[in-house]
Amino acid sequence: MKSGICPKCQSDQVYVADRAYDEGGLLRFSPFSAARKQFYICRECGYVESYLDPKDLKKVEMKCERVKKRTGL
Repeated sequence: MKSGICPKCQSDQVYVADRAYDEGGLLRFSPFSAARKQFYICRECGYVESYLDPKDLKKVEMKCERVKKRTGL
């Protein structure tokens, strides 16, 4: 959606919610560790994507469990 096109309905009516306006705009890992999120919203179908601030991506590796690759599906 960062391209300005919704992947679900192909609309170009995509808006970005500045994380400063979103009270829930944090991904909390602990009371002292969080990552900021930014939301992209399609005005046509309501699809939403959220992205973390790139500078916070290292926190994900340190605080979250990696999904194991599934085979045989």
